[in-house]
Amino acid sequence: MLEVTAIVFIVGVIFSTVMPNYVGRINHAKYEKTVNELTAIARASTDFFLSVGSWPTGTSQLAPQFMAQAVTSSPFGSSYQIIPPIGGNNVITVSVLIPAGIAQNNPQGPLLVVIHKGGQDQIEISQTVNNQLTSRLKFDLKNVY
Repeated sequence: MLEVTAIVFIVGVIFSTVMPNYVGRINHAKYEKTVNELTAIARASTDFFLSVGSWPTGTSQLAPQFMAQAVTSSPFGSSYQIIPPIGGNNVITVSVLIPAGIAQNNPQGPLLVVIHKGGQDQIEISQTVNNQLTSRLKFDLKNVY
């Protein structure tokens, strides 16, 4: 009986050290998928704007022409929000709420913003809308040098 108790204790210790690492890896994978989906939604939103002339009101408008599938919620279960440009600027922002403490890395550099809101973090990705003028300007600058 003492041997069985010792084995159960050892298995419990091993399980308690492995489990947090496993949950952390799952959350990190969900976070990376969320960031990739934010980026895809931002790009599809700019394509929608350039094609239709207005901003999408939700992600369901982006499929199937601008995205293969409409992605409405993140792997964490919260809904994606498309925030159209305000005041004539040409920057579209897509945001979502995720559990606090997961967004520690910044794989997208300055495009990704993390806003801490108590028990949740709001992550946002912004993308510049390239219209014909800005695309032409980039082309001309490349040819000058």
